Amino acid sequence: MTTTLESGMIMTDNFQLTNAFAWLSILGSGLIVLGYEWWFRESSKLHPLRFARTAHAHVRAQWVQSLMRQPGNELLAIQTIRNSVMSSSIIASTAILTLMGTVSLLTQASPGSLRHQNGDLLQVLTPGSILAGLLIAILLMTFVLSTMAVRFFNHAGYLMTTLSTDTNRESLIIVASRYMVRAGNHYSQAMRTLFWLSPVAAGLISIWLVAPTSLVLIRVLSWFDHAQEPLDGLLKSPDGQFPGAD
Repeated sequence: MTTTLESGMIMTDNFQLTNAFAWLSILGSGLIVLGYEWWFRESSKLHPLRFARTAHAHVRAQWVQSLMRQPGNELLAIQTIRNSVMSSSIIASTAILTLMGTVSLLTQASPGSLRHQNGDLLQVLTPGSILAGLLIAILLMTFVLSTMAVRFFNHAGYLMTTLSTDTNRESLIIVASRYMVRAGNHYSQAMRTLFWLSPVAAGLISIWLVAPTSLVLIRVLSWFDHAQEPLDGLLKSPDGQFPGAD
């Protein structure tokens, strides 16, 4: 009898330890990813051309300005924007189909907990349910960002092919540049959210994989965010300002 009680106590202690580690892994991994994004945001304000995301925003703005100041390139602009729209549409379609499949699988796996029929709130909010919620939120965020990218790419295409006079051309160029930068930023962020899925998916397999996968994710993101080529001399305008990115 005593042996049985001791075994039960050991199993309870191990479960509590594993549960505490699971919550610490999720919280720590979230802080790691958010901390990196905060560091990138602050660093890119000081040195925009050292990072691919901000440097490419300047490239897109300069591309719009160069084409709109040289009439006759409207077909080239539309073909390039069409490719970007198709790429964003593929990401949006992939995200929403994966989201629908995820919700369907989770509902079939544990319909009671998802419909709040079993247990109280503390029983429903398990590490597994939090990871499942994060998975759904990330997929939804990817879909929204990709859709917004399509929206602004389309607006930029209309503006770039609008017939204009010399008096209002500069105003159109400024607006089209900003729309193109916003479209590119939404597309870039949608791609990044797909990378965020890696520690969440790994955690659904084993909670011990969340923290290591988050560290690998940060390493991959830092590699993607590093500008591969020096762009300082290419992107500065004669007055020393960066064109169009906001």
